[in-house]
Amino acid sequence: VMCIAMDPNTGEILAQVNLPDYDLNDPPRDDAEKLADMTRNKAIADQIDPGSVFKVFTAAAALEEGVVNEHSSFTCNGGLTVNGKFIKCHKTHEGSQNLEEGLANSCNPVFMRLALGLQKEKFYEYMDKFGFGKKTGIDCGAEGAGSLWKIKDVQDQDLARMGFGQSISVTPLQEITAFCSLVNGGTVYQPTLLKRVLDSEGKVVEEHEAEAVSHPISESTSAKMRSMLQGVVEKGSGAKAQVSGYTVGGKTGTTQKKAKDTNDPEAISDKHIASFIGF
Repeated sequence: VMCIAMDPNTGEILAQVNLPDYDLNDPPRDDAEKLADMTRNKAIADQIDPGSVFKVFTAAAALEEGVVNEHSSFTCNGGLTVNGKFIKCHKTHEGSQNLEEGLANSCNPVFMRLALGLQKEKFYEYMDKFGFGKKTGIDCGAEGAGSLWKIKDVQDQDLARMGFGQSISVTPLQEITAFCSLVNGGTVYQPTLLKRVLDSEGKVVEEHEAEAVSHPISESTSAKMRSMLQGVVEKGSGAKAQVSGYTVGGKTGTTQKKAKDTNDPEAISDKHIASFIGF
């Protein structure tokens, strides 16, 4: 289990956990390999395929570029054929659906079409603004950078898969840092663990101030994303994230794991990474 809580208006990490963990007062020194694995800050160091959580970034980029609007209509026939390759959805969604419904249903063809509509140059421009494919520069060691294909090697099939969170790897830290921009008005902030440093007399020696890194989307696009993400929780795949007395928005993700005992890149085991990102 990995979890990060971040203040969306500053980039400050308020809480973070990796499980399994161990008692810091009694580390398992009798097993060096186990100790090395358990001391690894997976939420910052490990890169994973994000799965459907990533659809929020494709949607935001497409809204910002005018590729789509809230009233655009989509159909789902259980998948989409791209350059002769049929890429599946997790189910067939009957009838037409708009963008908000497509996000609530987590419909793959919707986001394949958005990514293809953006085209790879513009899609990669937004990936850079959101901070994917590079380290965030957080004040903590051993950070992972995630992984993006070289743009020259990206074919339409690859771009379509990226649109719904496959063929791309990110760290949980990158995900939450970028996600905060979708709900805070459009600003990506430098993530940080350190708030302030005090001297022996309690005087402030150093204090972190919020540092804007980029502005991938406008306030109006951010407002649209907040509304649609709320819809995911109220009437879509994120229904279990509802909390009495609170308004919650977010997105679910289910990432297929590659089987370790085969060289076939298409081979998938029956295990998954389940994720949720929300506000």
